[in-house]
Amino acid sequence: MATTEFDLGTVLVSAGVSVGVSTLAGLVVTGIRVGRETRVKRRLEARDEARDQVHEIVGEVLVKVIKFQAGLAEGRDWESTHWIEDYIWASRILTASRPLGRLRRILIHWQLRWLVGPLAFSLAEATPEPDPHLATGQALWWQIKSSREIESAQQRQQLFRPGGLETILRGERDSRDVRLLKGILSWLARSW
Repeated sequence: MATTEFDLGTVLVSAGVSVGVSTLAGLVVTGIRVGRETRVKRRLEARDEARDQVHEIVGEVLVKVIKFQAGLAEGRDWESTHWIEDYIWASRILTASRPLGRLRRILIHWQLRWLVGPLAFSLAEATPEPDPHLATGQALWWQIKSSREIESAQQRQQLFRPGGLETILRGERDSRDVRLLKGILSWLARSW
């Protein structure tokens, strides 16, 4: 058998390269992990903040509904429409819910469409505008433009159909519909 001789310099260089490569690989893996954890942490914080904002915005209307049910506040009258208020409210929720996950946003959109009606929801979805002063001008312009482009009375009636919020707050205080509305708003406030 032949014996091989190891040069001390070669062994030291080999060990040094091995330590250097493993250290570099460890730093790269650690950097990737820390970057990923930081992004996940920021995303979770943004989602928590978004849930809190949605909860606060929905809570404003939920308090009005509870006061209406208790007889401490008036409902909505039949002479005026509140779709611009509903549009502003829906646009605030849509803006606040952007950081939430896809499924939560889909469910929020589904509930908002029922609550505020197709016109207010479509407008809020197309142009979410958190500034109420700008919102009313854009909303009126869009309503006039929409009413001219709609051909049939049935299409116009479907688009301008009031939402559940409008319809229920015009009804009886102690009805089952008010309890249903409270449940939907509570669900929406939890953002799930």
